[in-house]
Amino acid sequence: MGLEKLQRLLSRSGISSDTCVVTHGYAAPLGFWLLKAHGHDDARILIGSRDQWAQAGQEWSTDVPGPPDGDHPPLTEQPPLLASREALEAAIGDPSAILLDVRAESEYRGERFWPSGATEDGGRAGRVPGSINVPIDSLRTADGSPKSREELGRVLENAGLARDKAVITYCTIGNRASEAWFALRYLLGYPNARVYYGSWVEWGKAADTRIET
Repeated sequence: MGLEKLQRLLSRSGISSDTCVVTHGYAAPLGFWLLKAHGHDDARILIGSRDQWAQAGQEWSTDVPGPPDGDHPPLTEQPPLLASREALEAAIGDPSAILLDVRAESEYRGERFWPSGATEDGGRAGRVPGSINVPIDSLRTADGSPKSREELGRVLENAGLARDKAVITYCTIGNRASEAWFALRYLLGYPNARVYYGSWVEWGKAADTRIET
């Protein structure tokens, strides 16, 4: 989605520059990251599933709201949060950078392109050369919530993610990558973490990208 389309989507959803947006449910980290990475500062995330919210006795509705149109200003990419394909390419072999692949091991090893195993129009399977694999499930509890800060720290430090490195996360379409980015930046305080939004759907379908299996 281009920046103009995203701006129009926010505006017709009643979101202006000073609106506090709380993302929740499936792909909440991706929604949170998209807002932050494109200049909407007042974004928050409700950690945990919608089921947890209801089970805690919080209010829930099936009504569809009809917010008035907002007037969101033009969006701009925030380079400290967003890595382009060119930035990922430049980070290969850079000792100051870590490329974090949070896909399943089968995807990382090149056994499948999509998490579901679908192969139609999949592109080339594999991984970015030199990337480290930390499957996103290793950062989650059984109910899908993030593990404790202590557990997250152990998992990532054991994988070799030093805090003084620039970390770029990627997955297939950016959802799992943004979840890992949230854990790095907001739960563990890694100062330099970005998401490669194109992720494997872009990298694996390009004809000229370097791939390792």
